[in-house]
Amino acid sequence: MVCSHCGQAGHNYVRCLQLTEEQIKEMKEKKKKEQEEAARRRQERAESRVRLIEKEKKLIDIISYDVINMTEHEVALYWSYDGNTFQHFAYSAPKNSSNFTCSKKKTTIVAIPFVEVVYEDSVNAKKVIRVDPNTGEISHTCFFHMKLVDFDGTAIVFDKKYEPPKSELEQWKEYGLKSFYLLKQIEMMTGGTDEDGNVSKEEFENIAPFLDMVKDIQTPKSCSEVDKEKAGVPSKLTNIT
Repeated sequence: MVCSHCGQAGHNYVRCLQLTEEQIKEMKEKKKKEQEEAARRRQERAESRVRLIEKEKKLIDIISYDVINMTEHEVALYWSYDGNTFQHFAYSAPKNSSNFTCSKKKTTIVAIPFVEVVYEDSVNAKKVIRVDPNTGEISHTCFFHMKLVDFDGTAIVFDKKYEPPKSELEQWKEYGLKSFYLLKQIEMMTGGTDEDGNVSKEEFENIAPFLDMVKDIQTPKSCSEVDKEKAGVPSKLTNIT
C-alpha cells in the first residue's frame, strides 16, 4: 500500500504522519463527495441508456402500412387500442392505394365498406363504431379486422368479393335508379327533345316519344345519396376521397 499524500509505502493517507486529523477529515469528505459524484454520473448514464433503449423500442414499434383496395367499393378505416371502441381515421378509394402509420403493438384496425357506415343525411362515415358486447362482433361486413401485432407484413389488401345486403325495398330502389340512369344517359347521348317534343337529330325521330317521357320521370324526394350509391349509380358519395 502506498500513501496517496506522501507517496511512502506501508500506510494510506488516513495513517499518514504528515497529515493532521483535520486534514485527514477534509480528505475523507473530499473523497466521499468524489465517490458520490461518480455514483451520480453512473446513475445518470444508466438512466440515459434506459431512455434511449425505450425510445428505440418505440421507434421500432411505429410501422407504416400500405393499404391496397382492389375492390369496387369505398372503404372506411377505423382504429382502436382496446379492441372495443373504434375511431374513424381514413378512407380507402376503390382500385387505389394509400398508407398510414401507427403502433404495431397497440393498434387494432377495422376496414368496413363505406355504404354500411355512412350517415343517412351526410356524406361522411360514422365517427365511432363499437363491438357488440353480447356477441363480441362488429355488426358490419369487415374487409379487415385484426390486431396488427398478429398481422404478418405491412401491406393490407382488400380483395374480398362484396355484395351489399339489400332489403326488398332497396332492391326496388336499385331497379328504379339504374333504369332511370340508363334512360338519362340515352337522353343525353341523343340530345333529348325540345319543349315541343321534337328531337334535335332526325335519326332519333322514331324514339322521340320515349325520350320525351324521360322528362316526366321524377325521382322521389326521399331518395338519398346513400340509395344511389347502394344502387351502383353516380352519387355525391362516389369516390369521396
